[in-house]
Amino acid sequence: MKIIIRKYVSFELLGSILFISLLWVQQLWSEDRDFMSSFNVLDYGAIGDGIIDDTLAFEMTWESTCNAETDNAEMIVPKGKTFLVHTLVFDGPCNPTKISFLISGNVVAPDSPDAWEGRDQGQWLIFDSVNGLDVNGPGTIDGRGQCWWDISCKTHRQSTGCVKLAPTVLSFLQCSKVSMRNISVVNSPQTHILISGCDDFAINSLSIRSPGKSPNTDGIHISSSHGVLITSTNIASGDDCVSIGDQTSNIHISDVNCGPGHGVRQVLII
Repeated sequence: MKIIIRKYVSFELLGSILFISLLWVQQLWSEDRDFMSSFNVLDYGAIGDGIIDDTLAFEMTWESTCNAETDNAEMIVPKGKTFLVHTLVFDGPCNPTKISFLISGNVVAPDSPDAWEGRDQGQWLIFDSVNGLDVNGPGTIDGRGQCWWDISCKTHRQSTGCVKLAPTVLSFLQCSKVSMRNISVVNSPQTHILISGCDDFAINSLSIRSPGKSPNTDGIHISSSHGVLITSTNIASGDDCVSIGDQTSNIHISDVNCGPGHGVRQVLII
């Protein structure tokens, strides 16, 4: 009888230990999710000399960032480097509830329209269905638009092979709870920043620049979006500083320096 009691007590104790261990592991996993997971493009093979194509390294870094098993994740584009990147889509939805896209260095587009052969000619860097995103600086995103302006049908109507569509530097599609701050976006081939189908989007302390004679280079274009806030931003471009399309609501714009440019304009598509 004593032996049976001892076995029973042993199994009971073992069960308690296992239960406590499971709770401890669960607590550790929960605490781990509160940490920030950081992913640097240099660790994924990016060179950053402005010549070698770093697109694949950016793709791999984003995949790790988007699939991180933490509530907060960060993708780092470090300072002191210039990264040549071709057309790239940063797809969501992602596991983390908050993602910081930290651009401290420079990101540049290819300097020839030929690089878009077989690709979507209207876009360069695209965030699609990403929620809880913070794009932060102090780096620069350069669309290197001169090669596109030189063949634009708007300014070269008589030229054979002129183009009506050129890439937008940054496109945000179907995103929510997005902030963008302390970034310079320069020399876009066409629109600098497109916000389409988004909710709760905040822009603060941006610098958007292209020459006053650059064609169709809207600073920010908003369409089918709700709850967009633009503050403390400098926009100098060859077209509208901010253009607002159909199916938009709750657009708030304040403390924006516009010029050169055509001001803030509502664009109705019929």
